[in-house]
Amino acid sequence: MWLGIALWFMTAFGQGHNWEIPDRNSQRKAEKELRALYERHYSEQNAEALLSEARKTTDDSVLQYGLLKDARRFGVETCDLKAAFSASRLIVYHYQGAKKGWLTEVLRDTHKRLRTPEQFRQFYGSCMALANQMADEQDFESASLLAREATKIAKVLKSVLLVTRTVDLTAEVRDREKEAELVSKAKKALARDPDDTAASLHLGLYTCFAIGKWEEGLPLIARGEDPTVGKAARAELDQDPKGAADAWERSATQRGFTTLERKRFASRAAHWLQITAKNTSGATRARLNARLDKLEGMAKLTVDLLALVDPQRDGVTGAWTRNAKGITCHMGRDMRIKVPYVPPAEYDLKAVVQKTSGLTVFFGLPAGGTHVVVVLDGTLQGNVTSMPGFSETHAGQIFDDSAPRTVEVAVRRNSITVLVDGAVILGWKAARFIPKPLLSRTVPNHDGIYWGTYQSYYTVSKLEIRLVSGSGKRLQ
Repeated sequence: MWLGIALWFMTAFGQGHNWEIPDRNSQRKAEKELRALYERHYSEQNAEALLSEARKTTDDSVLQYGLLKDARRFGVETCDLKAAFSASRLIVYHYQGAKKGWLTEVLRDTHKRLRTPEQFRQFYGSCMALANQMADEQDFESASLLAREATKIAKVLKSVLLVTRTVDLTAEVRDREKEAELVSKAKKALARDPDDTAASLHLGLYTCFAIGKWEEGLPLIARGEDPTVGKAARAELDQDPKGAADAWERSATQRGFTTLERKRFASRAAHWLQITAKNTSGATRARLNARLDKLEGMAKLTVDLLALVDPQRDGVTGAWTRNAKGITCHMGRDMRIKVPYVPPAEYDLKAVVQKTSGLTVFFGLPAGGTHVVVVLDGTLQGNVTSMPGFSETHAGQIFDDSAPRTVEVAVRRNSITVLVDGAVILGWKAARFIPKPLLSRTVPNHDGIYWGTYQSYYTVSKLEIRLVSGSGKRLQ
């Protein structure tokens, strides 16, 4: 855990100062001065603003400690876990004698303050985001602790979807921790014996899939102990896309590898299948697409839907263009664009959307044998999220004109959950779906996905789908 903290802070903030924690008298004087300097931040209990000032205050240990301590306190009191977490980590990194149980303390103290469902949802989203961040930094102890806390919150919210996501994350953290241990052992083994095939395989897989250095990792995999995975690596080195796709696909079904590794193999096979399919047409391309669809469903992969959309071909109403930022609609009434893909019965749609001006954006989705529409920032005031035909609504504006927002819609056989930036804002559940009337203007394929806007100017920079059960189908 402490190695992960040290590595993260050295990257983000440079070498730690190793200061002494100021005495109580110094802290009291500093607080008085800070309240005068940052009167507005203190009156608003703005943890993020104080944290920002603390990062700039690198030459005064007493003032920085005061800013960090108050940022942590306000973060806890306002249920801003991210700010409280960041402030606590900085204290631990820069000051001697800081509590080693800081993360448990922050989670406990913030959890006690949660009152409303909205606070619980935001806390859940923060726990999940921070757990992923800690896993990326190889601080697996903190990642596991955050994932467990997220599981508790998901149970409080009585959300099977959120519990499932925490279970998946916990399993991934466990696999990544196991991988890190194997890589550490592999490096030592190769130092003793450069011909150790087991060590070559572990280090090669990590080098390729975890850090993306394929030119370094593929030769290690090629001389590793597994013949099928080795064949895939050799095919890549020989620039044989078809051979690579075939071998990685076979590797994805092999025993002896973790779930994370098999998913990575499937993803790599899908990568080469897509490249192979681009150079084909007609029945050959249809066959490769069907194989790709099956592989993605088997491994529950994430499919890049934005890459499948051609604005000129798939635009239904209105003007749509693609640029470096994504696909953009131009101001108009009831504009729609379809996605040439039919999802399976259960899936998670994820979109990163930024509004430039206007009101509403909506997504049309097949669900439970019917078609539903998720309308964000609907009504003339642009401040209600809903699903027409269903009673559930969420009050409050989602988009402003500055920052992109991440919208997720989790579709299950008997439920729909809408999340924005990781927090649940809308949910519907029943024993079965009851077909609802579609909006006045629809799209040619009601089994597919579409999105659109109403009197708005939006850009979608990411649109992807994570398969939960079954396989989807490309329509082009």
